[in-house]
Amino acid sequence: MRKLPILVLAAVSAASLAACGGDKTYSSVVDKVKDSKTITIGTKWDQPSLGLKKGAAPEGFDVDVAQYVVKQLAGGQDVNITWKESASSNREAFLANGTVDIIFATYSITDSRKQKVTFGGPYIVAHQDTMVRSDSADITKATDLAGKRICQAAGSNSYKRITDPPPDGKLDLDAQLV
Repeated sequence: MRKLPILVLAAVSAASLAACGGDKTYSSVVDKVKDSKTITIGTKWDQPSLGLKKGAAPEGFDVDVAQYVVKQLAGGQDVNITWKESASSNREAFLANGTVDIIFATYSITDSRKQKVTFGGPYIVAHQDTMVRSDSADITKATDLAGKRICQAAGSNSYKRITDPPPDGKLDLDAQLV
């Protein structure tokens, strides 16, 4: 199958945010980190090598990048990080309502998402692909998905690359989402 590119979010932050659990309001994540030396970071906890929580704290590439970036924002000083699991289905809401200050996780950068959140990246470019059952010999290329049932994950836009026209989509195929 043809690989479909996906951009992974460097960091997503709300334009302004309220300090979690406090009365002070900051105009940016940078201001909050510099002043309070605290931050709440959302990341996925179910993606091995990127963001996975097996013990007390998440680990992986996204976590390492988050720790590095936050320390740089704080001028090299240590910052108290509170980690919050942020799935595809809740990350935009978590940013909007202040549950998290910033997200470090896989997150396709699209024109429609740029209207809701600020992207600070990408810091890595990954690719998406399509898996089909081994007995689906009639599907050998992406356009063969027309009229087929395809699954979608809540909060993910991967399916749009198949079903929608540009700018967010690629193929504009009629497929049944399940």
